[in-house]
Amino acid sequence: MLSLLRYLWYNYKNYFVLVFFIAVSVSLLTLNESPRVKNFRSFSFGIFSVSTSFLSSFFFTESRDAENRELREKNARLMIELNKLREYKRIAGDIAGLKKVADTSSHELILSKITYKVYMGTQLNLNIRNGRNEGIEPGMPAITHNGLVGIVKETSEDYSVIRTIKNSNLRLVIRNSGDGSQGILRWSGSDLLVTNLPKTAIVNIGDVFTTSSISSIIDLPLSIGRVKKILNPEEGIFNDILIQPSVDVDKIDYVFIVKHVPSKIKRDIELNFYRNR
Repeated sequence: MLSLLRYLWYNYKNYFVLVFFIAVSVSLLTLNESPRVKNFRSFSFGIFSVSTSFLSSFFFTESRDAENRELREKNARLMIELNKLREYKRIAGDIAGLKKVADTSSHELILSKITYKVYMGTQLNLNIRNGRNEGIEPGMPAITHNGLVGIVKETSEDYSVIRTIKNSNLRLVIRNSGDGSQGILRWSGSDLLVTNLPKTAIVNIGDVFTTSSISSIIDLPLSIGRVKKILNPEEGIFNDILIQPSVDVDKIDYVFIVKHVPSKIKRDIELNFYRNR
């Protein structure tokens, strides 16, 4: 401590002396009550205040800017971490639902992560990180714990393409769980519809449609969605039904591939295989 004081005195003694005499001068001025001294004192203090304010802003602006940059960076990092936690929570909920399906399903299921989604006009396809090496074949259904996502269209050794229910090229025979009436599922580009449903069918808002056992593509009872609206109840001989999908395929990150292919699909695949050899 003593050495520090010596260093300061040796290098800054002139400033210390100046400050000392200024302090003495100011003290003497405060004791003098003459009008001229009072005016000078007010003027001096005003100049001192303005100078102090200017110097403070000049010397501390850079420091404040640095602090602001640091705070903005911290806020950005916190925002990223918060969004990560939200994403982890959402995915954890999906995984928990998928696990329930795996525990109760009588079919072998392959959990697959969606690597990317391909939007092409009225077609939405999904690419997953599993393929023939895991036993996945074209025609196998892709599902979540809520219902049908789509059908495996193509496979390679390590990847597969899923044609989703939001694909205008996919047509499925589906059944109303209420009265058993059947229609054709199709994607219009903006809505999921059931067409060719007879007027004699008893359809109510909220009825659940599932895939039909007579379908040549999917013969398992998988949920498609609920009736949202009957579009043409007074026209023609068929009803068109607007469906609220059970699965929002735009928001999912994982699917289960059901290792099950209807015999007709297997036969078609085998015939195509031998034709192309």
